[in-house]
Amino acid sequence: MSRYDIDVRKVLRTAVWFANATVRSTAQVERRFAQAVRAPAAFMTIPAEHVHAYRGGSAPPGVEPHPHKRGDQGVMGDLLTAAIGFPRLAGPERAALLHRVREKVAAKVHPAPEVIIPKRGPARLGWQTRVDGVEGAMYFAAFVLLSDPRQQRRVGICAFEDCDRFFYAENRGGEQQRHCCPAHSNRDRQRRHRARKASRK
Repeated sequence: MSRYDIDVRKVLRTAVWFANATVRSTAQVERRFAQAVRAPAAFMTIPAEHVHAYRGGSAPPGVEPHPHKRGDQGVMGDLLTAAIGFPRLAGPERAALLHRVREKVAAKVHPAPEVIIPKRGPARLGWQTRVDGVEGAMYFAAFVLLSDPRQQRRVGICAFEDCDRFFYAENRGGEQQRHCCPAHSNRDRQRRHRARKASRK
């Protein structure tokens, strides 16, 4: 049973999608994250002309550029990379990452009282997690990865040397997933097989 009222797998899949995606519009990103966190209509959005905030690049005249050259996508990639490599981080780096994620989640993720109407049975009051916009969803994903080792093991960077895409492993057991797709797994296996053959000559 999840400790959250949000499907964390959906949030993590969306975080991975965002880190890898070709962002075409603000609506594309906001719609995906809003669906992942089951956001109400009040999910925070930004103007369409500020798409640079999500994908990086040049800002419109008079608009502050994003501090990360790849925008929120770059931040998401950095958060996933840090979470994947967390056991290997030095003590001060670990502490700085944990404090940063905690502060963002405290500011952008809130329990809200809701009237819950189930498919069966009477309506009742309860708490629902509210996430403020894309940045809140990004840091919620990082919070899950840094607090749940099972989920942390599901996220990785493709081991194929010509690829740096992230993946979320759907497998529930067996061999640990190491590639973003079957094609890269096969190509990597073929490359390693050729290298072994060449070393025997």
